[in-house]
Amino acid sequence: MKKKVTTTIAGTAALLTFFGFFGKLLGLARESLFANYFGLSSDYDIYLIAVVLPIGINSVILYITQNYFIPNYHAIKAESITEAHRFSNTTLWMFGISGLLLAIVLFLMSESILKLYLQTDDAILVNRTLVIFRIFIFTIPFNTIFSVFASLLQAEFNFKYPIFSQLLLNFIVIIFVFFFNSQLNIISIPVGYLAGTILQVLYLYSKVRGFLIPDFKKFFTSDKFAFFSSTFFLLVVIEILGQTYSIIDRYFFEQIDQGGIAALNYAFILFNLPITIIAFALTTVLFPTLSKLSGEKSFDEISNLLKNFFSINLFVFIPISIVIIFYGDFLIKILFEHGKFDQRATSMTYNVLILYSLSYVFLSSYFVLNKLFYSIKKIKSLFLITIMGILIKVILSFQLVTTYKQDGLALSTSLTYFFFFIVSYLVIFNRLKFKSSNTFLVELLFSGFNGLFSYYLVYLCRVQSVIHTELIVDLINLSLFLVFYLINAFLVKHKSFLLIYEVINRITGTNLRALKID
Repeated sequence: MKKKVTTTIAGTAALLTFFGFFGKLLGLARESLFANYFGLSSDYDIYLIAVVLPIGINSVILYITQNYFIPNYHAIKAESITEAHRFSNTTLWMFGISGLLLAIVLFLMSESILKLYLQTDDAILVNRTLVIFRIFIFTIPFNTIFSVFASLLQAEFNFKYPIFSQLLLNFIVIIFVFFFNSQLNIISIPVGYLAGTILQVLYLYSKVRGFLIPDFKKFFTSDKFAFFSSTFFLLVVIEILGQTYSIIDRYFFEQIDQGGIAALNYAFILFNLPITIIAFALTTVLFPTLSKLSGEKSFDEISNLLKNFFSINLFVFIPISIVIIFYGDFLIKILFEHGKFDQRATSMTYNVLILYSLSYVFLSSYFVLNKLFYSIKKIKSLFLITIMGILIKVILSFQLVTTYKQDGLALSTSLTYFFFFIVSYLVIFNRLKFKSSNTFLVELLFSGFNGLFSYYLVYLCRVQSVIHTELIVDLINLSLFLVFYLINAFLVKHKSFLLIYEVINRITGTNLRALKID
């Protein structure tokens, strides 16, 4: 019987990447709509200031839930399925009630909170920001429930429903902005986001009922209250600190160019797109496997997994970095330059995007190291690394923003990502005593040389001497670069290319002639 693609990590990650790609296309359509209606306007700046905390909290809740729920669920399920169901019920109520209480506290303190990082005396601007902030606060309890449902499905290796629910959220936001923008203006975004979050919860509830039927009475009889453990506390702090970059940037609202916050936002959306599609897919699939192997003390297998991960990850993200650096303005023009998003907005966003892109290989590689810290129960080490990284971000932001404004904030973020990866890499390889600690460097040098050589080949083609339309020249050059990059990897039989080739064979159900992987 032919082996299913979902029985392999690479195959499952490929499927997640495939579906995630369509989700992010819809997300790009949403952001393109925002760019058309709001551009780099002050209204959009205050929207970004208002939502940074609640959206950051929602992201923290999602990551906390995954990192807490998935390893514990697998450990409990190995002993008793009944206890695993009880644990799911307890987690749902524990997180759900906590999310509701948090939302109430934030709502009551909303004016005081906004004053901490919205430094202005404009009463109209403050009131509009407050309305957006309070609407987003209502999404927190619903997102908390959604996070538990999504984590349960992922723990059961059912990844497609959480991804589809994200499509649903983006679709609802687009509808609200498109149809109600003329009446609600910028308020149409948070209203659509709240409606979409509620529909997400209802959709996922219909998919988890086979694994979880909420029972409030059993919640009080459980002895698994993680909130009282020091490990859970560290996990919460780590994830909160990990979401503070945008909050730190918003603090400098009045020290950067008008529209600078919006430029940072649009650039980060483009920068984060391949991260959330590719790196997120790989780490989502790897996390349960890493937890299982760590419990079995199979560190040699973990080492092999990391080697393959670095090989594929660098093979993918180095050309992405080169494309963003040399052709990023082309992508911004295609996606955003229309309506109120003018050439000045493109230039500002492109400058920021280049600085973000310098950290692609480090951030994407750090994703799996972060999950490995949780898998091997080294949360205290991760906590210390996170604290040091945030301090570096704050210090660099104060140092760079005066001279370089929003570009300085982007550079400080990239340097922080570099710090996270380097220190985590050294700690992990030292603690687990992995062999071949130079794997990352070797793959970086090969893929980096391949990328630069491929770009040089494109330069030699001199397409611009034949075609004089800038957008068409950029499109052809970009396509040629990717073709040269893949051909070079194929000719040298690079490991990552062969692994991807094998996955394609399995996805398509073909039996194409494949090259042997050593």
